[in-house]
Amino acid sequence: MRAARRAQARGSTRERPGRPRLAGVAFLGLVGSCLVVATGGRLARQPLAEPPTTWGGLLNPVSTDSMSVLPALLIGGIALTLAAWVRAYVLAESHRLSARAGLVLLALWMVPVTFGPPILSLDVYSYAAHGMMLATSLDPYSTAPVALPLGSPQITAVDPLWRSSLAPYGPLALAVFRAVHTLTGGSLIGAVVVLRLLTLAGVALVAAGVLALAAPQRRAESLVLAVGNPIVLFQLLGAIHLEAIMMALVVIGLVAIRRGRRTLGLVLLAAAAAVKWPAALAAAAVVAWQLAPEPRPRGHPPATPPTPPTPVAADTPATPATPTAGEATEAPPLARRLRTALCDVAVVLLATAGFAALVPDGLGWLRSAATPTTVPTGYSPTSILAHILGRILDAAGAPRTPDHLLSLSQALALAACALIIARLFVTISSRPVADTAGWAMLTLALLGPVLHPWYLVWGLILLAIAPTGRNRLVVLGTTLAGSFLALQQCSLLLADHPEMLRWVRSNGPVVAVTGYVTAAALVIAFRQRTAGTAGWPAAPGRSVPGHPGGPDDMDRLVSAPRVGDDVTRARVASRGLTVPDRDELVHLVDQRPAGAHQRLQVNLRRQRLPDPAGRDAQPVVHGSVLRGQEVAVVAGGHDHDELTAEAEHQIGEHAVGPLGQAAHPDEVPGRIATEQPTGPRDRVLLDGGRKGAVAGDSHDCHHRERFLSAIRRTDRGRPAGNGQIPSA
Repeated sequence: MRAARRAQARGSTRERPGRPRLAGVAFLGLVGSCLVVATGGRLARQPLAEPPTTWGGLLNPVSTDSMSVLPALLIGGIALTLAAWVRAYVLAESHRLSARAGLVLLALWMVPVTFGPPILSLDVYSYAAHGMMLATSLDPYSTAPVALPLGSPQITAVDPLWRSSLAPYGPLALAVFRAVHTLTGGSLIGAVVVLRLLTLAGVALVAAGVLALAAPQRRAESLVLAVGNPIVLFQLLGAIHLEAIMMALVVIGLVAIRRGRRTLGLVLLAAAAAVKWPAALAAAAVVAWQLAPEPRPRGHPPATPPTPPTPVAADTPATPATPTAGEATEAPPLARRLRTALCDVAVVLLATAGFAALVPDGLGWLRSAATPTTVPTGYSPTSILAHILGRILDAAGAPRTPDHLLSLSQALALAACALIIARLFVTISSRPVADTAGWAMLTLALLGPVLHPWYLVWGLILLAIAPTGRNRLVVLGTTLAGSFLALQQCSLLLADHPEMLRWVRSNGPVVAVTGYVTAAALVIAFRQRTAGTAGWPAAPGRSVPGHPGGPDDMDRLVSAPRVGDDVTRARVASRGLTVPDRDELVHLVDQRPAGAHQRLQVNLRRQRLPDPAGRDAQPVVHGSVLRGQEVAVVAGGHDHDELTAEAEHQIGEHAVGPLGQAAHPDEVPGRIATEQPTGPRDRVLLDGGRKGAVAGDSHDCHHRERFLSAIRRTDRGRPAGNGQIPSA
């Protein structure tokens, strides 16, 4: 029995896709990666930049005098990779792709990118130039790479656009550049290879951290969304951007905090900010958590020392075992919260000072942090807003200056960004820390003065940790649009049509908006197509691919998504029960980490509305389901009753409710919490998974005996007893 439970907790009961289907996804992504590697390096090469090697012809120059098919091949390769990525996510979301198979799949896609040349960007050569500058006693914060000896490979390979620019990177990044230069003996090719290996290690750490933070039943989904993301694949690993190292430190820092090693986690977050400063938002989110004044639901740790692990992921935070189920713990006194937050700030500041000491001018990045804003990006929201304002002024016949309009739009966007981030921090206790940090960093990337596609991973990786509801849609939509940004020399497709090329260049924001709208439409279509089936087990009498089900299941079984799903407009059909399209699934959050001997105690309560006597809701039934089983709440129309799902936190042999059920001494119950309140016309139904379920309809809710009888059954027809849901 226990072996079966452990197997279920590991997800071994999930069905795997057939080999042909998985092989097709792997082949599609591999072909896309090869196309991008074959074309991305050549198109990224600038006329006045000379790479140290042609990399076997993959960096040969491209003629700009006539039309070329290379941009079409590049776009096609990205499209193929996106299609494979979405398909892999669907397989993972529907439990047909395990985390282990996902790792193998993503590793296969990374092979050509890892061994290929730098693609889509020349920033890696700027990194090497800054390392050489530090090694020769030049300060990259006050001197540009153009100060290097004329004719040196490090300066000739740098993009001419950035040869006269100061380094915007943090002191830890510059220290890494200097160490790489020293390690490779000044070899530019060696520096590129070592930086590629560091980037690969960063991506691997991101994968490990995501697997550690994600809910056990959602690890494959989180892995595919976060690491298989084409932006991560091509813009981080392929282009060798520092975001790989930065996000690795952020994710591993959050893992350390969740496991109770708070000081180490804060130091790692400070290290991430010492690579690129936007990571400071993650550290700020952790500190802001301690200052949250709202009462925290059980499962959110108090801020008093010793500080328990902070819930950094939506589905797997570590939970103190003190309050009773469904209760809210009062926030610690303000003095305690301030003391803990000040200690956290002190740790971050001390770590930052230590990293600043690694280079001569450790705080010089404060002066040069705005370097990327000197070159506007036409597809950024700020540029689009400036374009719209310009068109309005032109229609009104008012004079305008493009630079002034751009400055105005950037100021407005930064103000909006500050307000949004402030709102996120004020309401931080209502969501996991990783979500808050992810939304804040993604907001900064989108509303900053400039936008580069690799900036998007600041938030996408963190949001992919809990790929539920809005997080999932934002990751999919942003990746779909962002994968096609900053592609070099796509104008070669229109080289033989100068008039069309001039129109595209003068209306770049219009083209960008068209692409964004198209991406949003595709995501909406994907959501509508998968809302009713993706990740849902089969209802009795019908079959959903990848999920078991049949007429032998419970009479009143309600098909439901996994814990954490948030699927709207879904139709759930079972014998005698239909949830209308307009009804929504209430989002559930599992507030404890999974374990082989952990059990989820579910308390289903019914409350008649109105209740003149003001009596508390009386328990209808208590049930118990294993962590790996599927538990969800479905809201459906009801005229008289309101059902709410509450948690019973029981440990050891403590009795569970009026049924007198006792948990096994080795089994520690967990917790469910609804993030959306149910209304007076809502009906809450709990589904405990494949082998048994806590389920019912309006008749069951009015007749307790029938309800208890229903949950004592399994698909094998044996009684479970005392309302307990068997695991096998």
